[in-house]
Amino acid sequence: MAQNLGIVRKMRSKFPIQSSLVARTSLLLFATLIGGSCSNTNNDGASQADDIAAISALYASIVPLITSDGADALFTLYTDDVVLMVPDSWADLDRREAVAFYTEGLDWAKPDPDNYSITIDEVIVMGDWAFVRTTSKGQSVPTSGDPAYSQGSRHVSLLRRQPDGAWKIARDIFHNPPIDDIE
Repeated sequence: MAQNLGIVRKMRSKFPIQSSLVARTSLLLFATLIGGSCSNTNNDGASQADDIAAISALYASIVPLITSDGADALFTLYTDDVVLMVPDSWADLDRREAVAFYTEGLDWAKPDPDNYSITIDEVIVMGDWAFVRTTSKGQSVPTSGDPAYSQGSRHVSLLRRQPDGAWKIARDIFHNPPIDDIE
């Protein structure tokens, strides 16, 4: 498996424009398949601006949730059938595995709530689905008392509107760029 990942990384470095084009084309195709037609209102009559405000509020709650209450609290923002695609793994994580993954990470280190941010780079609402691209970066503090360190991640998430109108994360794909690349 590690050899296959090496090949993918070499291909990305040799053909960055083509990789980006393939990713964008795949995303557009996927958005077309799940989105059908897009409008400025959802089934409840809420505007696209209302949806984006609700999604922004969801992302604004992530850092306070995980720094105070941990993975169980974080996963109240995710659907029951959530799937995570995590870095350097061919295996998808279901909800139980994702909670364990985050619990293990948070047992080791937590984001510094005063020096960690999640920036929404893009939101596209398509009916009861939304595509969200984010950048997370800042300092994480090891629970061992060791010095804080820089950390970041880039996410592409699909959110699904729930029957009560709330948005939850249904799919999350992310990677952790090299620390040297974090501004």
